[in-house]
Amino acid sequence: MFDIEKITRTFEWPVVVEVPTKNGGFERFKFTCKYHQVDIDELKSCDGTDKEVANKVLAGWGHDLKRGDEPLEYNDESRAEVLAYIPATAAIAKGFYEAMNGDKARLKN
Repeated sequence: MFDIEKITRTFEWPVVVEVPTKNGGFERFKFTCKYHQVDIDELKSCDGTDKEVANKVLAGWGHDLKRGDEPLEYNDESRAEVLAYIPATAAIAKGFYEAMNGDKARLKN
């Protein structure tokens, strides 16, 4: 049974950032992304770009996102740094769509 009162305002989902390498391939890095549970009207207010969607839904990340050997603290500065990196922004938006409905929403855009 679906109980609307049991919907949490945030949730966690694994994302994979594909970082281009100098030899023309990709190196994949996985981390746990924390998302805001947004309603459809909030999502429709975005322009649909990965940057805007990621900016709207990103609520934090797990201890598996690091700077060197240390977990990267979630704050305004680190958030801006992560969202400025295109592969990370794309992975965050993609992860949100995957969590919501198997990436079907993204295929419609």
